[in-house]
Amino acid sequence: MVYHFGKLGYLAIQVQSAEGTADVFTTLLPGIGMPITDQPGIKPVIEKEFKNYYKKSSSEYSDYTVKRLAAEGDIAVPAFPEGPLEACLYGVFGDVASTVIAAETTTYENVFVMDDTLPIFSAAVGRDALAYQEFYDLRMGKMDISMSPGEDISLTVSTTGKGGAIDNAAFTPAYPDTRSFAFDDIGVSLGGAPNCDVTELSLSI
Repeated sequence: MVYHFGKLGYLAIQVQSAEGTADVFTTLLPGIGMPITDQPGIKPVIEKEFKNYYKKSSSEYSDYTVKRLAAEGDIAVPAFPEGPLEACLYGVFGDVASTVIAAETTTYENVFVMDDTLPIFSAAVGRDALAYQEFYDLRMGKMDISMSPGEDISLTVSTTGKGGAIDNAAFTPAYPDTRSFAFDDIGVSLGGAPNCDVTELSLSI
């Protein structure tokens, strides 16, 4: 949901079914659409170790071994509820207790707590009708929460995992239909009643 070189880019993410195998995203099963405002920073990483170097006339040769195939980078998204916000918090904390609010049978109160085991995610990064690139076995690390006056609350989550195929069929993500949390939705509490007169916020988890 961000224009990049004239094309509309998108990012979708979901809790992965099984470690080692990327989930497949389709328009019917689109995962969680992340309403990104910048091209995702997550990229494949290949680390090589060069063993020998040869030179014969004008040609050069080198032998190397691949030390690490991985993917890493940041995912930045406004704090939209009903998907993106919960996915980021679940990825960082690892456990969530959800309770139905009595007055709203389709609304849940979520309490996130730290767990020894973090969930893994699959992600799809694509542009318009072009094939998307998959990432899998993603784990979330540090999350930065920031807010400025008059702005939406912003989440930036670091990720590490593996890069996968780049020729997966394009699809249409499903985005949340609620607004993002904004500067006037936030309150801070240190053991007492929340203080809602927060003018600026920068928090790292």
